[in-house]
Amino acid sequence: MSLRILISLLALLLLGCPSSGGDDDDSAADDDDATADDDDATADDDDSADDDDDTPEDLGTAIVLYGSFGSDATVATIDVNTGTVSDDVLGLVGSDWTVSTADGSVWLVGRTGTDAVRRYDDLDFSAPVLEFSTAAGTNPQGVAVCGDHIFVPRFDTTADGSAGADVAMFDLATGGPLGAVDLSPYEEGTDGSSEPHRPVLLGDSIYVALQRLDRDNFWTADAVGKVVEISCADGSISRSFDVGPNPFVSVAAADPSIVTVKTDGGLQIIELDDGQVVNVLDETTLAAGSDIIDVAPGDEFAAIAVEVDWAQNHLECFGEGTTPDGTTTPTDGRNWGLDMGPDGNVWALWIDHWATPDDVEPGGVTVHDPSDCSQIGDLVTFAADPIVMAFL
Repeated sequence: MSLRILISLLALLLLGCPSSGGDDDDSAADDDDATADDDDATADDDDSADDDDDTPEDLGTAIVLYGSFGSDATVATIDVNTGTVSDDVLGLVGSDWTVSTADGSVWLVGRTGTDAVRRYDDLDFSAPVLEFSTAAGTNPQGVAVCGDHIFVPRFDTTADGSAGADVAMFDLATGGPLGAVDLSPYEEGTDGSSEPHRPVLLGDSIYVALQRLDRDNFWTADAVGKVVEISCADGSISRSFDVGPNPFVSVAAADPSIVTVKTDGGLQIIELDDGQVVNVLDETTLAAGSDIIDVAPGDEFAAIAVEVDWAQNHLECFGEGTTPDGTTTPTDGRNWGLDMGPDGNVWALWIDHWATPDDVEPGGVTVHDPSDCSQIGDLVTFAADPIVMAFL
């Protein structure tokens, strides 16, 4: 364990790893414009080229999928700079979809019952520029692109067991199959899958969390989760790491040597330089009955969504040297995920809370200042609860 971990475990979390899909180093204002431009001190009156320095940075777009369980999903977008919502830009058949952003494009992944990947360029949802099947029954979980390969974790197997429960590779230009990364050595039991989750790209490797859920025993998470490191070059597994149960991974922006892992018991990091797995935050340090739902780490602050006693959800933001304690004021809705947006703010998804059947809490997206979790602006609502979000 390195010295900096001994000094401050939480500081490691705050080195800056956005959740999967977020665009990274925009948490602070662009200081380039604060530097005096020496060209302006000359007699040359042609300032047209320098005027571009004052143009606000385009922070991109949030892509939100929303829909009721069992119904069809819909794609909406939110302009990060202006907050402008473009609703109902694309309708999807079925509700089990997720969204990834990779290689400058939006990727819509149809999971159970659809088993397909679609690529859309330039936020043009009129037609996909690439579409391919991941094989019927394979339940794909997301997309990562490296070189000319598309990496797609497949959660399930086909009916005859001929494909799936692996990380499939497809050709970036054609969508044609290029083989698969075998995950069978990491299965926890006899159900045929180690349950690979959404992939993340860091440098020249893909990182995939293996949730290792025992389907033959009520989907119980094995005590040991796994994270595998897959080489972009040839699809081989370079390393594997033992982590907490039911892991979810995100990658670092400010420090590309760290992978953040949210588990059923708290937060961990993987130090890629030495391969150590370090416990950063344990749920037992929070208020009694607390469970960490999601995490949004940033450059200076981090946020966690916490569920207390099955009925109360709230956000906590904390910085270096401080520790969340799970005692902040709860919200009415149920948190459905966090992202650290390209604007450096925390973006939170909310849905109607199942534990309050007599009340219907509005679902949507809120934006929060990461220094204190105070809400910025109003709740952005849609015709149904949001499912997932990514940034382009």
